[in-house]
Amino acid sequence: MKTRSTLQMIALLLLVTVAVTLSYNPILQGTKLGLDLQGGLHVVLQAVEGPEEGVTQREMEQVKAIMEQRINGLGVEEPLIQIQGADRLIIELAGIDDPDRAIELIGKTAMLTFRTEDGQVVVEGQDLRQAREQIVPGGTEAIVTLSFNTEGTSKFADATRANLNRTIGIYLDDELLQNPVVRSVIVNGEAQITGYENLEEARRIALLLNSGALPVKLDMIEKRTVGPSLGADSLSKSQSAALIGLGLVIAFMILYYRVPGFIATVSLALYAVIVMGILALLNATLTLPGIFGLLLSVGMAVDANIIIYERIKEEIREGKSLRAAIEGGFNRAFRAILDANVTTLIIMVILYFLTTGLIRGFAITLGLGILASMFTAITFTRWMLRSTAGSGMFKNHKYYGAKEGDKQLDSLRQINLMAKRKTWYGFSALLIIPAILSLLLQGLNFGIDFTGGSMMQVKFEQATTVEEVRTVLGQHDLATATIQASNDNDFIIRTKVLEHDERTEVLNSLKSQIAPLEVQRDELVGPVIGKELAISALLALAAAAVFMVGYITVRFEFKFAVAAISALLHDVLIVVGIFSLFQIEITTAFVAAILTVIGYSINDTIIIFDRVRENYGKIKKKDDLEEMVNRSLWDTMTRSINTALTVIFVLVALLFWGGETTKDLALAILIGVTVGVYSSIFHASPIWLDLKNWERAQRRKRRTNTEAA
Repeated sequence: MKTRSTLQMIALLLLVTVAVTLSYNPILQGTKLGLDLQGGLHVVLQAVEGPEEGVTQREMEQVKAIMEQRINGLGVEEPLIQIQGADRLIIELAGIDDPDRAIELIGKTAMLTFRTEDGQVVVEGQDLRQAREQIVPGGTEAIVTLSFNTEGTSKFADATRANLNRTIGIYLDDELLQNPVVRSVIVNGEAQITGYENLEEARRIALLLNSGALPVKLDMIEKRTVGPSLGADSLSKSQSAALIGLGLVIAFMILYYRVPGFIATVSLALYAVIVMGILALLNATLTLPGIFGLLLSVGMAVDANIIIYERIKEEIREGKSLRAAIEGGFNRAFRAILDANVTTLIIMVILYFLTTGLIRGFAITLGLGILASMFTAITFTRWMLRSTAGSGMFKNHKYYGAKEGDKQLDSLRQINLMAKRKTWYGFSALLIIPAILSLLLQGLNFGIDFTGGSMMQVKFEQATTVEEVRTVLGQHDLATATIQASNDNDFIIRTKVLEHDERTEVLNSLKSQIAPLEVQRDELVGPVIGKELAISALLALAAAAVFMVGYITVRFEFKFAVAAISALLHDVLIVVGIFSLFQIEITTAFVAAILTVIGYSINDTIIIFDRVRENYGKIKKKDDLEEMVNRSLWDTMTRSINTALTVIFVLVALLFWGGETTKDLALAILIGVTVGVYSSIFHASPIWLDLKNWERAQRRKRRTNTEAA
């Protein structure tokens, strides 16, 4: 039995080692980097409805085809051009060298012309009434039919008469689309172009030909540009922060939990292969928030292991054998892991469906991480612990961070935390009241994601000052612009919405009057996008609260749900209040931060409530509830602190060593996780206790009244 277990343990270790080794290069090569990591351009175009009718699906397909034709000439690899909803087009160009050229191409009016072999324009797009793809009646050949208006019919008749048996080229924006041969003189204004392989090819050409006949006005409602140097810097710093954070987590787990801590490290390696492998198979694009989600999901993966290990230590202290302790620990931890992870997954699902872009990527990676962590903790970690125990190599309980009869927490357990709950309520009030006052008096510093506007991050080649930058901006009626100086001659400039030409003029003035510069980031968000983001953020928060109440009520009871939601409001108010107090900018990423804080807060609360539920089922009706809740808190105290520490390690690494774009996100979650640990212990639990005591008091009162009657 020992030999078999030893071989099984070695085989599992080799399996993980081989999996990590063999998958490293394929995953690295198969992972696509987002615009924020390699630089690029993101544009959202809004089609404007005409006075008589709305924008049709065919018109949007026509616009898409035109943009594809233009962008293909830029030589961008794998451009993303897709229709969103009924009247929007999203364009993403990764690694583009000249984003200004791309903006000019995207924004210009389509020009369709028919030209002879010597380059003479004989017919223009305004002369074409319609182009339509079709299959030849009674046959299988795909063709494009052309129909000209009255003036176009006359021009086309003259052109075909003069160029019989020669070609007339059809050009869109000076790019040759088709070069058909004139086989006969066409005087009725109806022509056919043949030679297509299939109907889809004919459809694409028809859409492009209609660019002169069916013009659709487009407004650029969102634009985000990240320079390649800033993208590379963000990637490099994120990698460094990830290594530091993971190193701290691994060191802590091995030092504190010893053999199980080492197994958790091996489990994390397998977890990383699973998550990154799935992302590569899905051809997902990895963004900076996505990396953030991956690193935070490491905390969730470690949390599952910590819950199991703390349960195993409890079983050992009760005098059970190592094997019995492992089985009992897993069985007793499963329900808590399930409930805690499901509640966090609900938040991620809400993020996925109610947000877009980078935040959706954050939700995908964190959600996948949670599912992978549950799998590795419940299956792989269990196999490894069983094999390790069966091998007989680590029999002593000290290798598992515990020993039978360990009483190190007994002195602390004598402290009745629930007896001081009025003190905890008062402390919470001291945190919440200033937050509310700040929100009422000065509000939040909303960024352009919500207010709309333009933002440019520029890096000058020589030292300059805010005053010099403001002087130049004043020449363009932008003296009230917000200018934030960063390090190494970096400046972030926020203004009203600037059109492309206005932005170019401002940048040219800065270059000529101050110094040459590099545009590291350039964003434009129209008021429509800002309003939509605000609405989606509020919907996400409201949906999260509703689903939390429903799930907790089903799995526990309504009083647990009330206490948990109260703790969530407590945490959210404090985080938002601190950002209000110090006027830290609120961006789209802040929404993800708040929802992540909710997920972590509810995770902590659920773990404690699971123990309360378990202990409540063991007491009699007349037993002291306060003592039971206090015991439950101390039972889970080590887990609460250790889980918070592993998450804090990663967040601190991102805060101090990560890129500039992640610091505010890391700060918000760091505050939220810290406050969330406090609220789970000192806010949610006391509220549930008071609600339960009130319920008991009401029952006694009704019983007394019944007896008196």
